[in-house]
This record gives sequence, structure tokens and C-alpha cells, in this order.
Amino acid sequence: MKKTIIIIFTSVLFFVSLVIIFDHKIISFYISKNLSKAIGQKTVIDSISTNYDEGLIIFNEFKILNTNAFSSKYIFEADQILININLKSIFSNLVIINSIKILNPKLFIEIKESNDKEKKSIQDNINIVEKIKESKEKKIYPKKSKDKNFFISKTDIKNFKVHIKYPYNLEKYDIKLSDIILSNIGNTNKESKYESQHYKDAFKLIYRDIYLRITDQRLRAYIKKHYKL
Repeated sequence: MKKTIIIIFTSVLFFVSLVIIFDHKIISFYISKNLSKAIGQKTVIDSISTNYDEGLIIFNEFKILNTNAFSSKYIFEADQILININLKSIFSNLVIINSIKILNPKLFIEIKESNDKEKKSIQDNINIVEKIKESKEKKIYPKKSKDKNFFISKTDIKNFKVHIKYPYNLEKYDIKLSDIILSNIGNTNKESKYESQHYKDAFKLIYRDIYLRITDQRLRAYIKKHYKL
């Protein structure tokens, strides 16, 4: 999940520049198609609105569809994602986002168990378990070209709801988070003028907030055991 964020973000930044040139309907289809390819899940954007004078890009009805292996229709959805970007920075080494506002997002976490010959294993629809396994195995990745740096001055998440489904409860467990405001998020280094908190650390804070709001003790114990919280 975390690795896909940088792919999604870089793709969005590239396609933002295309919005300036082409018709909105064409761009909506193009962004949806390429984001789907980047994250391995079908992505749907109902429409895109723009205000070039203010550097504002708005994704309306943004959705990431779930895989057929899970019952929930979506992994993530939001009524709107508003991106206020410094357009001059798009083609530089550091893309500066003045603000991102996500309205009424919903995250659907679904955990499944499977019985192997030797032991029971679990998987989830956002691949957190797989990332934990990879970190334990100290996987060596091939050398790659330098990631594009980005800096988000302010991230504002309004009315965030999370729905969790796990093997010991057929009903979804619902969590409503407080509004979230994050400052100076990105992937810049300490020497940069725009020093940021790494976006992975920001996600860890959100995941921990989700965990701390779980009042079902059995679910808390299950999450703690398998997600190393």
C-alpha cells in the first residue's frame, strides 16, 4: 500500500500537466486508466474540475475498486480530492503542493484467513501483511532512478470513516476518525529547504489512530498480533 502511494502521487502530478492541455473527459479516462495500471487496482474518477488561475485540480467521486477476492466493492473512495499545486513546480525536481483536501473518504479494510498445509496465513486487501513480511525478509530491490521529490504544505482529511471486516465477525466494524490535518508531508531530505515528515510516517500515524479507536477487544488483539502494533 505504501509503495503504491508514491506511484499514485507521481502519476497524478504528471497527469495534472495534461489537464491544462486536454479535454476534462479525456483526461478523467486517461488518469483513471493509468492509475489503475500503476496500483494494480481499477481506479474510477467521475469527473475533474480545474481552476488554472488558483492552481486547483479537483477529482470528483474518486474510487479505487477492490479485487474479486474480497467482498467489499471498494478499497477507498472519496467525494472529492482537491489539490492546490504550484504549477510552475510540476516540471522541476521538487513538486510543491500548497494543500490537499480529501472530503468524506472511506477506507475499507478486509482481512481473510487461509489454511495452508503447515500453518494458517492471512491476507488483506491493502497488502499491509505482505509489506510486513517483506520487511522481515530484508528484500533487496534493484537500483532505480531517483524518485521525484514532493512537498505538501498541508493535508486536510475531513469526515474520514474506516470499515474493517475480519474472520471472526461477519459484520463490518465501523470507525469514524476525527478530522486530520498534517503539515509538511513529502519525501524531501533533511538538507532540503522544504524539510518534510516522510509520507510513510504519516500513514503510520493514521493506522495507529485507527487501531486506538477500536473498542472491540477481540479485533484489537487480532490487529495487534498480525500487524505488529
